[in-house]
Amino acid sequence: MKATVLSMVLCSVFTLGNSALAQKVAKQSDCEDGRAYLNIRTNTISEEKAEILGFRNAYGSYVSEVHPAGAGHDAGILPFDYLYGINEMRTSDDEDLTDLLGYFHPGEQVTIHLFRDGRAMSINTVLGKYQRWPSARKNTFLGVSQADEDDDEQAGVVVEIVSRSTAEGMGLKDGDRILSINGHPVVDWEDITTAVPLSDPGDPVEVVAERYGRKITLSGLYKSRTGASAASENRMLALDGNLEIKQKEEYAFLGINSVNLTKEKAMKLGFDNIYGSYVTSVIPNTAADRAGIQAFDYIYGVDEYRTGADQSLSSILHKYNPGQRASVQLVRQGRNRSLPVVLGRRNEEGRSAERDKCEKPFLGIRASHDMATEHGIRVDIVENSTAEEMGLEDGDIIVKINGFSMVDWEDISTAIDNMQVGETIKLEILRGNRRMDAAEPIKSYCDTKITTITDWVWDVTPKTVIATNRLDIKNVKVIITDAPGKEVEDLRRKFGLDLRGQRELEIRNIQLVPNSSQGLFKLSFELPSSGQTVVKVINSQGRLIYKYDMGTFQGDFSDNLDIIQNGEGTYYLSIQQDARASARKIILSKA
Repeated sequence: MKATVLSMVLCSVFTLGNSALAQKVAKQSDCEDGRAYLNIRTNTISEEKAEILGFRNAYGSYVSEVHPAGAGHDAGILPFDYLYGINEMRTSDDEDLTDLLGYFHPGEQVTIHLFRDGRAMSINTVLGKYQRWPSARKNTFLGVSQADEDDDEQAGVVVEIVSRSTAEGMGLKDGDRILSINGHPVVDWEDITTAVPLSDPGDPVEVVAERYGRKITLSGLYKSRTGASAASENRMLALDGNLEIKQKEEYAFLGINSVNLTKEKAMKLGFDNIYGSYVTSVIPNTAADRAGIQAFDYIYGVDEYRTGADQSLSSILHKYNPGQRASVQLVRQGRNRSLPVVLGRRNEEGRSAERDKCEKPFLGIRASHDMATEHGIRVDIVENSTAEEMGLEDGDIIVKINGFSMVDWEDISTAIDNMQVGETIKLEILRGNRRMDAAEPIKSYCDTKITTITDWVWDVTPKTVIATNRLDIKNVKVIITDAPGKEVEDLRRKFGLDLRGQRELEIRNIQLVPNSSQGLFKLSFELPSSGQTVVKVINSQGRLIYKYDMGTFQGDFSDNLDIIQNGEGTYYLSIQQDARASARKIILSKA
């Protein structure tokens, strides 16, 4: 069955369904034009969970949130409803609820079939148009995290308790197994994250739990997160309704490098929350490493908190102190997972040893004409490379690497950069209309023994790129201008790059000056604001030339980068800080 997280607020343009309808809709360019919406957020569930809850159809959608002004709300659909059909049509392994909605248009009256509290029922409603979701999110806080010893085979969730939280105040203890919250059954962690936001701080809460094999019922009043623990109070000071951060060095540290996805890419990968963080690598010996977080995981929440337009993963982590236990919510290859983690400190982060060209994996592909396709990335092949030994040919489209879908070049970089020389790399490729699999131990750059290259070689880092027209740094002219909106949009459309041409983020004193003694350029600027900051330099072909993930940063930035190796031409500087970003255009030419 499909286990992809789906959202009825998104169109089915990028649904992973295999139906003819889904494939037809996938060719439409405008998600919101003419589509029917219920405006609800849902999760798919496992066959085991469907059986526990008594749902006869295991392919429905379990409601987690209802838009207050959408068609679902008008119909009386509620969180924890399980929707499995529209009119005479039923969800199946081939067609989910999003696919069924694709048969209808706004304004059509339909009958929705669902289970509620174990009973099958039907609701008549008029389907609506897309409604933008409110950005404000509740701060209701129960104060539990998933325990390490939860066996995940029995219904309910074994929890650990946050000090001075709602859970502690009502008498919950470490090791209790939560079975229901305010009458809503709790089978897994997703049910807790659905139940808690249904209430406001100050509302009553009743929890049924199991302790030492005996059921107990506990009650209390929900607290807000900011009042939940002494640790939070010591870290934040409320001033006129705003939170002033006192000591940012006390922020909890997860230990990942990640990127934000464009809306289009998030939807194509089936992520219903488009504001999460896509993991590109995990820093060794950090909380993320110990928790088993992996590259290509898509993190969309911690405990009850969810990323959104007004709340990034970084801002969620700012709510925690080092040493606190939490549950990281993520999607891994289409399945929701909850990983327990003990959060760390930034100064505890591990360091990966810098790999030279003989240690770094090198697939041996380069950009083909019209490389971005509907199915993957079109490539040309480098001689004597791993790709050539695997039987790849110029014009082949790489669909997957090691089981992960390739949407853009950053995915290829992530997949290869997380390998070791000698490991077997597995590719799914498309040649014409034929899908093929290929596998081969990946060689290093040195083993490939490239001697001359007449075109750009595309691989995972600037260190594996050779150009025959390197400029003399002493004779280079540098021009920095605003990045025109049309050029930024072209890069976004062709390569899926998250660049923004307008100056949403204030950046002062940008300079790029040659450092002749080192043969590098020195990039410097000032950021007056504080936040999770990532700096990138990209060439006009969409290739990542430089990336620096600085974590939480404010102040003067300075670093050397080897942009000159790529010759004269146009480059784009992208500086992102939380939800804000700004881009500049850099032109290098012979003086």
